Amino acid sequence: MKTMHSIAAVLSLVLATGAGKIHNNESNPARVKTAVTANHESLAAEEQPGYFNAFCTVPARPGPIAGSSIVCLRLPGTYSISPVPGATSYVWTVIGGGIVAPGTGTKVQVRWGPAAKSISVRAINSCGSSPSSPAITITRVLDCTIP
Repeated sequence: MKTMHSIAAVLSLVLATGAGKIHNNESNPARVKTAVTANHESLAAEEQPGYFNAFCTVPARPGPIAGSSIVCLRLPGTYSISPVPGATSYVWTVIGGGIVAPGTGTKVQVRWGPAAKSISVRAINSCGSSPSSPAITITRVLDCTIP
């Protein structure tokens, strides 16, 4: 994803947050070639008067989720994905259940209710959010109560 940013906006953001450094490789202020390093991510820049194109890439769509489509009512099930390069966190979407263990990493535990439907995940970084992974659709909810 290619995004146009004003140099002033980037300077303000970096200086306000203290999150990075700005490097100017040219002495002519009318044509600034700039690179920004913020939050451990490098943004390359192209020369343009007063603006630069920062190349910022959202993470790729996560691969398939590992976990079962047949679940036990009210008992936790574990779901996971392989790490997505460039992702700093993950947002899990659960329809018909609730996340039991923290849901910002590559693995979650879900307690399913009687209306269990699906689970999917998106990868996140400072540039944005990936499309959702292929969802696991819950095909069967069993009453796995132990007597």
